[in-house]
Amino acid sequence: MALAVGGVLVFLSDKLLGAQWQASGGDLTLLVAAAFFSYYTVAAKPLIERHGGVVVMTYGTLLGSAPVVAVSAAAGLKVDWASVSPMIWLGTLYAVLVAAFLGWMVWGWVNAVRGVARTAPLMYLMPPVAALVAWIVTGERYTAIKLIGAAITLGGVALAQFASRSRADAVRDSVPPVD
Repeated sequence: MALAVGGVLVFLSDKLLGAQWQASGGDLTLLVAAAFFSYYTVAAKPLIERHGGVVVMTYGTLLGSAPVVAVSAAAGLKVDWASVSPMIWLGTLYAVLVAAFLGWMVWGWVNAVRGVARTAPLMYLMPPVAALVAWIVTGERYTAIKLIGAAITLGGVALAQFASRSRADAVRDSVPPVD
């Protein structure tokens, strides 16, 4: 995990070394979102094991939708919904059903099956994956430091995934079976 964190720090080092320490609204939003995401990941695991992913996702979506609707209702009432293009509606449908609902279902299932400790390191993949998407979609260019940081992050996540499995297998294999 420390290697993955170090990789993220190297990845972000241009901002850190440039003394751009002032957080923007986006930075603070991401920090709060990461905290809530971490809390949800830990808190949802026993609920998903007990009630199943669909039920937990349904209640989570219903409870989470209320504040979103309250904050965005005024702006939503001003939109001319009839002029929204079919591609925007298709993108919205994809975002709601696949990216959000299905994504959260898979995340909850993976946490229930593999455990939070095994899936937590995967969160460090966000900066390299976002960079890859930016490169594919917008053609963004990266410095060697960014690429090295991404490689270190990927190595740290891989080490966390495979090293802990090796240790668990070694412990399991060293304990004699109870007859």
